[in-house]
Amino acid sequence: MNRLVGQAQVGPVAPRASRPLESGLLTGAFTHERAAGLPATDWRATAPLFTGARLDRSLALVSTLRPITA
Repeated sequence: MNRLVGQAQVGPVAPRASRPLESGLLTGAFTHERAAGLPATDWRATAPLFTGARLDRSLALVSTLRPITA
């Protein structure tokens, strides 16, 4: 992952992450609190990317990417 972040800082890299963006993860609005409050009918409530340790890693990655996407 560090290699990807480094490449994005150095050259013209345009990764496309439409699914995570559409799902709210990369918008910066998704938090642990928001995840905990998702209704049972929301697919993200049980999706691995939005729960447990993967959510922790996902939010940390979003935090890492924020300076180079602003």
